[in-house]
Amino acid sequence: MNRYYRQRAGNLPAPFHYNPQRRVYGHSALRAAVGVGIALLAGEAFAQSSTSGIEEIIVVARQRQESLQDVPISMAAVSGESLRGMHIDTLQEMEYSVPNLVFGETGTSGETHIGLRGIGDFSRNIGFDTRVGVYIDGVFVGQSLAVDQGLADIAQVEVLRGPQGTLFGKNSSSGAINIITNKPELDATRGELQLGVGNRDNRYGSGMLNVPLGKTAALRVSVVAQEQDGYIDNIATGDKLMSNDHVQGRARLRFQPNESLDLVLSADVRNQDNDILFLEPDAAYELTAGDPAAADRYKVNQDGPLSDKNDSWGVSANADYELTNGFVLTSITAYRESKRRVGSDEDATAAYALHVQWFEDKFEHFTQEIRLSSPAGCDFSYVAGLYYFDQKAEQHRDVVLGPAFGAPPGFLGGRSIGAVDTTSWAAFINANLALNDKLSLSGGLRWTDEEKDANLDQFTLAAFGLANFTGYSDSFSDGKLTATASVRYAFTDNVQAYFTYSRG
Repeated sequence: MNRYYRQRAGNLPAPFHYNPQRRVYGHSALRAAVGVGIALLAGEAFAQSSTSGIEEIIVVARQRQESLQDVPISMAAVSGESLRGMHIDTLQEMEYSVPNLVFGETGTSGETHIGLRGIGDFSRNIGFDTRVGVYIDGVFVGQSLAVDQGLADIAQVEVLRGPQGTLFGKNSSSGAINIITNKPELDATRGELQLGVGNRDNRYGSGMLNVPLGKTAALRVSVVAQEQDGYIDNIATGDKLMSNDHVQGRARLRFQPNESLDLVLSADVRNQDNDILFLEPDAAYELTAGDPAAADRYKVNQDGPLSDKNDSWGVSANADYELTNGFVLTSITAYRESKRRVGSDEDATAAYALHVQWFEDKFEHFTQEIRLSSPAGCDFSYVAGLYYFDQKAEQHRDVVLGPAFGAPPGFLGGRSIGAVDTTSWAAFINANLALNDKLSLSGGLRWTDEEKDANLDQFTLAAFGLANFTGYSDSFSDGKLTATASVRYAFTDNVQAYFTYSRG
């Protein structure tokens, strides 16, 4: 069943229970906003009033604008207005508003678990892929450490449940999340500033500025930042762990020289730097080690490098060109890079015994997608295209020992260095046929060919009982045909049913 959440004029009650004080980090916030131009309008018509007086919701789940009720996919579409009304600032916070969407609490930004309908995974291992693909304006954002995107200046977020193996290019076997940002507006200068404060010294701010550049171009810039102290006291260092500090910015430059061409150049950057508790201490273990603080759930006594740094950035060019016969040619070219650095105290005490210093991961990928969409408004319509994906992933793990382990401080006890290169290409087509006013059929096919090449070196002390090897390499390649098919029948204007088969 498709559901859409919008907080409309008059603050009509939403069709679910939401507690604005229920946040990922357990804080409440008081916010004030000042605006220039008052309203923030979406760059695309995602909500239009129908003749019946019921608001029509327009989605792009099948890579073309369609009414939500005409799409035979179980999905939720959340408008940017609703996100603002519910104070949802990051993708992870949407789990409290979208049924079947779950984010797991794993402790670090590099292990963000995301699942739909109970199926999901996190890709801390550089050889693993995500199960739920997250996309920004059609661009795959990458591995788990990059999925928790900020939601400032967003037009709409679409959550598609079930395998999306035809139209979405990478790693969408259990679902896809499509984040659609606001396009720059060519005819208006608008600005907005939002500030907020809360408990645990929480400070929040976001802003947006839209500036036309002549009659055929416009620039739109947005930024969101947050600082919040942690709530776990580390006796050994005096730090407060589990802080929430991040900043994200996005700039979009739009060119529309004529009615046929619409070109948007985008760049975004995201930085997160937190003090974390990577391993929650076991009270019995710490008490045995002589740490009386272990009995308090909000205190630890660890001397290790407890930090989590996560940085990512990306650039893209999205061009739509309408041909004279009504067909639309779309090109999406993008490059993205993500990296993280995590440290932890593996012995979970103030004694310098066993530290991870550091866990480092780096991902960079290039994608190119070309689509051809048939003219809108026809009984038979289709979208066909090609997709290319090239990713390089690297990992570096160092485990160091100290005096409590019988070693000099910083003694290297283990090192693992790995790299995985992934190359994938696909060809796809998805079509819809309206047999009459009530019955329609849809279907799609996608052929995907993927290759992975891995290299790994590992050294550990014999006392750890782990394998040592140098120059280990392996490769994997496979091709797969995935399909989707559906039938939709409208009993009345308000009652419809559909059956969908899909494989990812």
